[in-house]
Amino acid sequence: AHDDARRSLLPAASYLSHAMLSAYAPGCRGFARHYDRTGPDDPRRLTAVYYLNEHWDAKAHGGDLVLYTNPNKSPVHISPERDTLVLFWSDEVEHEVTAVSSNADAPRLAISVW
Repeated sequence: AHDDARRSLLPAASYLSHAMLSAYAPGCRGFARHYDRTGPDDPRRLTAVYYLNEHWDAKAHGGDLVLYTNPNKSPVHISPERDTLVLFWSDEVEHEVTAVSSNADAPRLAISVW
């Protein structure tokens, strides 16, 4: 059974992963609304974002991730609080990062993986 499972997996060369550490300094304007997958040749399918921010005050510091999941519904706002993991389809969910307040005590930190 173990050999059957191994044969069903894609070859190791088929897997693609990129990671990015983003740091938005206090006073940063954020990041404009966009999709992560930019076209059919872009291999990204799933976006994972993990937040590293200790003691983040969403109301005072800003820096929300805003997901536009459905044009008929209000966008989803996610505060970048420590130990929060967000997953979404790279080609289906448009998103943006709101401005980080100049009053924030530290940069807004996130690790994104595709």
